[in-house]
Parts: sequence; structure tokens; C-alpha cells
Amino acid sequence: GTNGPGWKNWEGPKRIKESILTPEETKKCQEIIARVFHPDTVDGVRIAFHPDDVIFVMRKVRKYLESEPLLIEDIPWPIQVVGDLHGQLYDLARVFDEDAVDGKPGWECSKYLFLGDYVDRGRHSLEIVMALFSLKMLYPDRIFLLRGNHEFVNVNIRYGFAIELDDRYKNQNTSDFLYFLINATFGFLSIAAIVGDTYFCAHGGISPMGFTR
Repeated sequence: GTNGPGWKNWEGPKRIKESILTPEETKKCQEIIARVFHPDTVDGVRIAFHPDDVIFVMRKVRKYLESEPLLIEDIPWPIQVVGDLHGQLYDLARVFDEDAVDGKPGWECSKYLFLGDYVDRGRHSLEIVMALFSLKMLYPDRIFLLRGNHEFVNVNIRYGFAIELDDRYKNQNTSDFLYFLINATFGFLSIAAIVGDTYFCAHGGISPMGFTR
């Protein structure tokens, strides 16, 4: 049996609370964030991310995401809770701008819990994913990312994200690979969080199926 001699209960992964990036990786993430929040990008210009940059972010962020359980129970209060972004980079930039203090960007001044639906419909789905994942790696105890219903292949293949990547990378024959790589990374996102041991947060509410905390 599983409770016999030599067995012990596994408490699950330990949430990564500090960045484990190398100096070179840190610089790369900072450069990605600077490009995403450049005024021209926020105003509508799309970034021509090299496929290697996308691959780097997707593969590196997994360690952070998989260190967090499906239900994250230790998110501290106060924190900013942000709903659907749907590829609207202007809205994300505004969220961070409102919390900026003395020239420091919002992500250095506040903590954020994003409730999912980062992609589809808007123009900048890839920029939002690249920025949030890069911020997660730089500030793992400040940025928390949940999974929405649009972070699933059967949804975002129909509502814009697949088309966006095809527009960007079709000529490089990498659109399908990057699309499925990003969706595979979405699979590591948590689905719910409890903030301050008080507030239950999820993208779409509580399942009708019974479950414990």
C-alpha cells in the first residue's frame, strides 16, 4: 500500500517565489517587456518576435507555472485582480500605468492576479502572453496567472489567436508549431486562487461538481 514503510506523503510542488533566471535570461525578459510596452506597440504596432524568443519564454516559464498548484492558496492581500484582456494591450498598459509610482512601473509597485482570457479578439494576444510570462519569471511572487476558457485549443483556434499567429509566422512555416507550443504552456496555468485566505478567484466561477478546498 501507499502508506507502507518507506512511503511518505508528497506535499506537492513548492511555489517559486523568487526569480531563478540567469543574468542573461533576466536581460532578455526585460527587453521583451520594454518592447511590448513601447508607445508604438501600445498604439497598435505588432512586434515581430523571433520564433526563438517565443520558444525561450514558453519553455522557461513552465518551471514557474508548474510549481504552483491548481488552486493557489497563499496569495497575499492587497493585490490587483484583473479580468479578461483578450489581446487588448492598451488595457494592460493602462492597468500598470495606474499603479506606477515615481517612475517605477506598476509591476514593481503592486501585485497582480490575472483571471485568464489573455488571447483572442484583440490585436496583441501574443504581446500580452509574452509580457505576462516574462513578468512572471522576473517577479514570480508579484504576478499570478490563472487559466481562462480561451487558454484552450478548442476555443482559441476559433476566436482569433490561431489566425493571429498564422498572420505573423506563416511565411516562416512556424505558426503551427508556436501555436501548439503556447497552448501546451497554457496547460500549466492554475485555475483558481484564494487571496488573503478570504477571496476565491477563478475565471468562470465554481464548478457544479462538488470538491474540497
